[in-house]
Amino acid sequence: MEPAVPNPSTARFVLEPENPFDPAHFASLRKPYTEADTLPAWCYTSETVYRREVERIFQRNWICLGHESQAGTPGDYFPFELADVPLIVARDLAGQLHAFVNTCRHRGSRIVETRGNGRFLKCPYHAWAYNLDGKLHGTPLVDEDPTFSKADYPLLEVKLELWAGLIWVNLDPDSIPLADYLGDLPARCAPWRPEDLVCTYRKEYPVAANWKLYYENFNESYHLPFVHGGTLNKQYVPGRALFSEKKVVGEYIAHFTRHKGSRGVMDGEQGFDRMPWLPDTPETEGTYYPSVNPNVMLGLTIDSAWVMELHPHGVDRTTLVFSMLFPKETVARPDFAAIAPKYYQRFDITLPEDVRAAEHQQAGLRSPITAPGRFTAMEQLVLAFDRWWVDRMVAN
Repeated sequence: MEPAVPNPSTARFVLEPENPFDPAHFASLRKPYTEADTLPAWCYTSETVYRREVERIFQRNWICLGHESQAGTPGDYFPFELADVPLIVARDLAGQLHAFVNTCRHRGSRIVETRGNGRFLKCPYHAWAYNLDGKLHGTPLVDEDPTFSKADYPLLEVKLELWAGLIWVNLDPDSIPLADYLGDLPARCAPWRPEDLVCTYRKEYPVAANWKLYYENFNESYHLPFVHGGTLNKQYVPGRALFSEKKVVGEYIAHFTRHKGSRGVMDGEQGFDRMPWLPDTPETEGTYYPSVNPNVMLGLTIDSAWVMELHPHGVDRTTLVFSMLFPKETVARPDFAAIAPKYYQRFDITLPEDVRAAEHQQAGLRSPITAPGRFTAMEQLVLAFDRWWVDRMVAN
């Protein structure tokens, strides 16, 4: 006899199953949004699930580490922890960006602890020194001989590519090129020329919640009247267009919000001029919000752009990094320093509102008494992302 299907309105104890990656747990996600159940609560609270996310999502896909201006000058470098792998991002003296494993080839010491600029990366343990292109340069008190050649011990390099002025890293040596991963997204973003924008502001926000909650929040508009009732919701939006996995080519989802003026400042605030190269068409009269799975969300509006990165550190610990970008012509204006803070303040107000929403969700999802949730028409991109997540978590 088949077990009865539980009534979704009935509360029941739901513990993490013995096999949380059984496809049967997620079969409902293949249905239309009007019938699909949300991800089980334990997908946001389970250490087992998080460890698999590190292995299957953050160690195998293209991850954005921020704007290339973080290492904008030859000799610049900075450390970064990605999916348990310590990295160094460095711009060599010829101007080429690299990503190396932050581990000395001698006996494994971490090399870089803080950002800096120099000609070499020097290990603090035995002072082995590496050029910024990764080649081993110096080994104090140890000379080359028939059994030891410096050329055999460069820093271990991982894939790094650039798009839209952003640094993208992939830890999987067999991964597809970034261009194939992005698909048609660069063409869709081309009217804004994101590669020509200058990063002028960068700020980190700690989020006491699972990384997926913030990513899902960015891709739905249902929360706007309630989470941003006195802020973003003041701007009149006559329409939205959703671009799910069925409407794009590449590993991303997106939405476009039609409105007048800039979304970079609060409604009623006077900002900068429209980007001089941006065509005046219905496709650019508003803000385009693409999210590249799994960790970066972009906003492209008429006078500026912004980037949000999500970097998980645990099942309920995430760092949100926000960057603000403007055209070079705008940054060169004599009044830039006076007007730009209006843009920074807009996000200093609204991003904490989204952080609190994600943290409230995390607190509620910890409950062992739970039942399936559902999606609304305004949350179809959340369903699209959840399907992407399941495809990578349960596949062989």
